[in-house]
Amino acid sequence: MNASLTIDLAEVDLVEQDHVEYIIQQADAITESTNKSIAASLRENKRKEDALKAIVEGTAGKTGAEFYRTCTKYLAEIFEVRYTFLTKLLDQSFHKSQMISLWTGGELIEPYEMELAGTPCLATYQNSWGIFHENLQAHFPTATALASLQGESYISVVIRDFEGKIIGNLGVIDTKPLPADTSALQFILQLFANRIAAEMKRQDDEDKIRENNRNLEIINQELLHATRRKNEFLATMSHELRTPLNAILGMSEALEDEVFGDLNERQIKSLRTIRRSSRHLLSLINDVLDVSKIEADKLDLEIVTTAVQDLCGSSLIFVKQQAFEKQIKLDVQLPPAVGNIAVDERRMRQVLINLLSNAVKFTPAGGQVILSVVRQEKEDSEDGSSWIEFKVTDTGIGISAADQDKLFQPFVQLDSNLNRQYAGTGLGLTLVKQIVELHGGHVQLQSEVQQGSCFTVHLPHTCLLADQETCSFSIFDTLTSHPQISNQQVTVSPLILLAEDNEANVSTFSSYLTAKGYQIVVAENGHKAIDITHKERPDLILMDIQMPHVDGIQAIRTIRQNPGLVGIPIIALTALAMAGDRERCLAAGANDYLTKPVKLKQLNQKIQEWLNLN
Repeated sequence: MNASLTIDLAEVDLVEQDHVEYIIQQADAITESTNKSIAASLRENKRKEDALKAIVEGTAGKTGAEFYRTCTKYLAEIFEVRYTFLTKLLDQSFHKSQMISLWTGGELIEPYEMELAGTPCLATYQNSWGIFHENLQAHFPTATALASLQGESYISVVIRDFEGKIIGNLGVIDTKPLPADTSALQFILQLFANRIAAEMKRQDDEDKIRENNRNLEIINQELLHATRRKNEFLATMSHELRTPLNAILGMSEALEDEVFGDLNERQIKSLRTIRRSSRHLLSLINDVLDVSKIEADKLDLEIVTTAVQDLCGSSLIFVKQQAFEKQIKLDVQLPPAVGNIAVDERRMRQVLINLLSNAVKFTPAGGQVILSVVRQEKEDSEDGSSWIEFKVTDTGIGISAADQDKLFQPFVQLDSNLNRQYAGTGLGLTLVKQIVELHGGHVQLQSEVQQGSCFTVHLPHTCLLADQETCSFSIFDTLTSHPQISNQQVTVSPLILLAEDNEANVSTFSSYLTAKGYQIVVAENGHKAIDITHKERPDLILMDIQMPHVDGIQAIRTIRQNPGLVGIPIIALTALAMAGDRERCLAAGANDYLTKPVKLKQLNQKIQEWLNLN
């Protein structure tokens, strides 16, 4: 019994031992499988980490084609495949795409266009994903490129922009089958695709900006060319318009002064009408040129010390007759010891004359126009700043609030109907605004319809001077007197060379200057002016700048090259009146410069000044 029992127990031990061994084997198998799964998972994670690292580090600082090439190269290394590619869709109908980067295991192929029909790329575009584990060429027998690559497997993903539109695809082609589980590959491809989409968007934006900049540069060049042509046109038109105006004004001035004989009252009245109309035309030409200069940044201010009292008085002179004819009362309100300011005197006078002329023009007969000045010093000012204001107030027709913003726009007139009552170009207030702003100031308007208007020119402390003493000479003394220029200093008959090609101007200048006691010799061009100067040695030369064959600038330079002719005064005469003309004339050797139309009395005064100095 006992022996038999012992045997049975041994058998039981053997059975249990086999069972334990079986369990151990199963556990080892499970452990091995788990380890393999963990290893595979670690490898996938490693691939993902490498992909992330490649995107973050490997492509850092790279853009455009370099970025795309780097991505395809890193994908090939991460996937351990033969080929990686990146294409950009050329049309939304999926007919063509551009291969922008193709890695072939050791080199990058230059970009080229490809037809999508019969290719796995088309399948990708149509399905968002393209996955072919093996037998790739059997699926696409007409794709000859796959045969040349010996492609066996393929996986790619579409690239979408931020709006969801397909813009390209990214994938790999290998010469061996893909693993059954491609989830890790798909994850990494999608990761790269998203980053490539961002780069494509950045590059597209950059291309658009570059294209816009190119277009802007072209537009700027065209604008510069147009501005240059406009300035050339204005210079030419200035000359063409000023030249006949010079003859009209000169002849009418000479006739009115009765240089050629006595005139009756009707003739004098007609001449005054001619002169007044010519002066008005000249002012319109000057306005157009001034606006052009300011727009082209060619208007330079000549800042000088100016007495406020004289500035106001000389401005009032220009509108005095106009106001008298309409029986409009002109008043000026200046504080005591208003002092001096630092401004471009001619331009600021132009501002005040424009404002005063408009006030008189738009004020009915019997009304009133007031020019007042307010000067505020820093210690008396609430905001701690110094300034000076010129105000022109009228009792005229006023301006509606809706129209006030239009006033300072060039070539805009509120009274633009065919039955216009008021003449003008609409440039006056544009010039006022621009000239004041060049001085660092601004213009304000307060107005009501039928209640009058008040224009205020506000100049900053930079225009103020500490000296409060007024000039000893007051322009108000000249409001009722017009001293004539004395001709007594010219006691002999000096010889004047007139270099001028325009017959009307030759006739005007010659007749007037001959009547004033000068001897005149005429040269029709610069070449003759040079010859006559060498032969005749004139006492003074009046040199027109724009002449045929040899222009006035070159003629002046040539004359100045002769040491014996250096002392002859040369007064340059030009109808161009554009920026830099005066400087060019003086640099060439001219002693003085006058812009046509030239007042004959002013010309006579200049001639006397230089003859006396000489």
